[in-house]
Parts: sequence; C-alpha cells; structure tokens
Amino acid sequence: MDLHERIYSVLSEFDNKTEGFRENEVSKALSSIIENDAEKEDPFLMSEGMAFSFWEDNTRDTLDWGTYFGPEMIYNDGEGHVYVTPAIQKVTPDVIKYYAERIEQAKNPILKARYAGLVWDFSEKICKEKPHFKIAKTYINNLLLIAERKDNQHPTEVITKLKRALEVSISINDLDAINRTKKVIIEFEKKVAQDNMPGLWGFSYDLLVENEKVEISVEEEQSIISELELILSRTASFDFENEKYSDPWPCECAGIRLAKYYRKKNKTEDIRRVLNLVSKAYLEGRKYTTALQKSGALETVYGLYKRFNLHHEENNILKELNETGKQLVDELKPISQEISIPKEKLDQFWNQILSGDLNDSIRKLISSFMPNQSEVKQDLVRLAKEFPLLYLITTSLQDKRGRILAKVNSIERDMVGHQIKKTSEYLYTSTFLLRIAYEKLIKEKNLNTESSLQFLAQSDAISSERHPIIKRGLDAFFSQDYIVAAHILIPCIEDILREVLEQAGGLVLKKGKYDGFNLISLDSMLEDHLLERILTDDLCFYFRTLLTDPRGWNLRNEVCHGLLFETIFHPQYADRVFHALLCLGLLRKSPE
Repeated sequence: MDLHERIYSVLSEFDNKTEGFRENEVSKALSSIIENDAEKEDPFLMSEGMAFSFWEDNTRDTLDWGTYFGPEMIYNDGEGHVYVTPAIQKVTPDVIKYYAERIEQAKNPILKARYAGLVWDFSEKICKEKPHFKIAKTYINNLLLIAERKDNQHPTEVITKLKRALEVSISINDLDAINRTKKVIIEFEKKVAQDNMPGLWGFSYDLLVENEKVEISVEEEQSIISELELILSRTASFDFENEKYSDPWPCECAGIRLAKYYRKKNKTEDIRRVLNLVSKAYLEGRKYTTALQKSGALETVYGLYKRFNLHHEENNILKELNETGKQLVDELKPISQEISIPKEKLDQFWNQILSGDLNDSIRKLISSFMPNQSEVKQDLVRLAKEFPLLYLITTSLQDKRGRILAKVNSIERDMVGHQIKKTSEYLYTSTFLLRIAYEKLIKEKNLNTESSLQFLAQSDAISSERHPIIKRGLDAFFSQDYIVAAHILIPCIEDILREVLEQAGGLVLKKGKYDGFNLISLDSMLEDHLLERILTDDLCFYFRTLLTDPRGWNLRNEVCHGLLFETIFHPQYADRVFHALLCLGLLRKSPE
C-alpha cells in the first residue's frame, strides 16, 4: 500500500467513526503511517496533517497571525530561534483550495467542521479574498452537529466550538443560525452541567446573557438565571454534623455571574444576598486548620465585596482579615540561608574599597552596594528556567502584623514585581558586608559626620540650607541612634529628589483639596522618566525598592506612617538609608 492509500485509509476510518474524537488524533494517526523521511514532505500528507494540528481559539495570538486557528506548538531553543508547528507559511492558496474540496468529500461533522473552519479563517489572509458565506453556514452547521451528538467525550472542547459557532453566526448576521446556536448552547449546558465542575456550566450566561449581539427572550434569560441560582444554593450548602464541607470555588463562579447580572438590573439586595452565600461557603462552609488558609479565604471574599461596592461587608471582612493576620505571624517560620565567601576574595574586596582617599572609598562603596538591574534580570531568567513552578505562582507579601501589602504575580505577567522582590533580597543579604564596610571606613578613613557632610556638600543637588538638618541625622547615625537617623534622613532624601526633579523642569505639584496644590509623592517622582534619566534606571529602581514600593523595603512609607518602632527597627535599615543619601552626593549639574 503506497503512502496515498495509507492516508485515505486513515481519513476513511475517522470519517466513518460514530463516536467522538479529537482533531489531533487524526494528525497523530497520519504521523504514525510515515515509513521514511521522504514521505514527510508529501504535499497531500502535509495538508492533512496541518489541518488537524492547528489549535482552536488562538486568543493569545503571540505570533500576530490574526486568525482563530493558531499553532499547536511554539518552541524557542534558547538561542534566538523560534520554531512554529504548523507554520502559517505552509498554508498556501492551493492548500486552501484543497480544504474546500475536502469539505464536500468528508462526511463526519468533526472533519467537515475543521476543513470549513480553516477555509473560513485563512482564505482572506492567504488568498486575499473573502470565502463564500456558504462556507460559514457549513462550518456553523457541523459545529452544532458535533454538540448534538450523544457521545461527547470532551465537553469543554465542544463548548469552545459552540462559542465559535455563535461568533461566526453573528459575523454573517444570520438570525436563523444565531437562534439555532442559542438553543444548542442552552441544551448542551443542561446535558453536561455538574455542580462541582464550573467549566461545564455558566457558559450559557457568558455567551448569551452577557452578549449584547444576541437577543434572548425573557423566558430564556430567566431560565439561565434560575439554573445559576440553583447551582449557587447547592454549592453554598454544607452539613456541619457530618462535616461535609462544600468546595467554595463553584459557589464563587455562580455568585460572580449572578452578582454581575443583578448589578445590571440595579438590584443591590440581590447582589448582597448572592455574595453573602459565597462568603458563607468560604468562611462557614469549610474548616481552616491554619491562619494562612483562612487569610486566603478572607482575601477572596474581601475582593468580591469590594468589586461590587458592598462597603459595609467589605469593611467587616477587612477587620477580620486584620485579626487573622496577627495569628498568621505566629505560624510563619524563619528561613535561614548561609553564604560562604572565601577570605581572599573578601580581603581583595576591602583592599579595593579602602584604596585612595575617603572620597574615592565612598564612591567605590556606593557602586559596590548598588543593585544592578541588568544582573537582577539575568538572574531571574536563569532561576525561572531552573525552578519554573516557583515563578509561575503568585506570592503574597505581608508585613510584620500579617497584613498583605502586595502580591507578585508570575514572572511572565510581573517582571517588575520580581525585580523589586529580588532586589529586596539582595539588600538583605548584603547588609552584613555593608555594615563591615562602614566600620572599616570609620576606623581607617575617619568616616564621620563632618567628613560625610563634606562629601555631600560637593553635590549640586544638596543646598547648604539643608546641611544643618542632614548633620543632625548623621550625628544620630554615627552615634548608633538609628531610628532617629532614619526619621531625619529619609524626608531629606525625598526633598532632595523633589528639588532635583523641579530644577530639571519636572512637575512636582498636583491638584489638591480646597482648590490648592499638593506635592507629588516620592513614588510618583521615582516613576517620572525625567528623574530616571537623571539618576539612571538602577538608582531609581534602588530608591523605589528601598523607600516606596510595598514589594520591597518600603522604608519611606513605613517611617512616615509610624509603622517602624524601635523594637523592630534594625541597624540595617539605617545603613541603607545612609547609603542612599551618599548616592545623592554624586549628583552634579551638567553644562546644559
């Protein structure tokens, strides 16, 4: 049997199947009949293999194809080469013509829908002409036939096909197709819905009630809402006596849809009723063995009340979240890490810093302890490859009282968050070396208030009018009164940066209350591109991590909000504040 006969045999087998199957099963079966490398290049085989390798619902479209169907696989070899399978370049006008012929030849709705879908999706892009609307009708009809089969083994994939059928029906403005698709969607949900599997219900609401391009009757709408209400009621219930607790996730999925619906209808009490049931499922319907688990549940409920503007309930949950945070602190366990540095390397490092006069040593100290963002990014990329799971999950950052300050999402979505978190870790691990560096400069180079002030006086950013208050902060630092030093020097750093930005022509005011103007925050200044150009990205990022970002040390806000008490204020904080101040001592006006 030659190759073409084998291909026809495979296609005929799938064409005559009475049970459902996935499209990629066809491409796998075709791959299995290849007997040598030469057969891989056969045009007939390539066309059929491609047809069933494309993935539906290419919503991310990272390659900017602009098509519904996307590649099955995108592979980056790490050396700048990207491999795509199937490649859109192989979809030629002849291939489109071949798929159009196969629509008529195939009998199985899964095959017919795929051929018709490819012709409808790729014709305008590849052939530069719109396909005949009959292709769309055939596509829609066979997608619906797939959903109407009795043996749907993969209901989530059928839901994707129903969504596509509705999209295409709307795109050709075919009212009959829209109405038929609508009925099939409602019936299919009734057939496959299971309370504990949110992916198998709720799509009637998403595709029909939320879709302004679809007209549904009052009866149809109420039927969909009633089904969601029943699911909400069932998934929010629990049996305390037998300790049978519900899974809150299905309850939340139903509750969010209903809350959105009642918001459109301006029914605030129904929103409150629905979300109170979700809250009950999370907070009463489960036993939490740790404060961490309960905190996560409270945070979810808080987010729902906030999203739908139920401020009274939101505030109550916030109070409970605060109390749970205190318990959470007691549960957390410290993690220690050892760092080994060879003595010869340390000696070399100290000799380098101590060479030259005091000003030279201060400049070397500044650069040696300045986080380099290029290196931070490289380190993150390496770690994400070595430990991918750690960089896919969301991390919650909490203060010393257990309150969640911020979250860092996956590295793909939140590289900046990971940079700040990594930079913050570097600041912690380098603290003991920075302290030793200060002690060596104090002992061997006579670093003190006067010599530090002389170094800072060379900066064009620090006016002589500010020297007296800086001197008081430096006196506190060198006499080891670190909390006083931080409370004096941090506001000085903020005002120096504001002066720098204003002198450079930047805006430092914003509209305030009572028809007046307020100074912009330090965080806003550090995100100003003008200040970034003056200070460099590294220095701005360092200041953000150290002073204003809750994903970092956030010292400016901690100090100004009265959150750093003497009992928890460590010398390492003041050491870094002094380092940040020394950085500003390097600023000079340019000739321009």
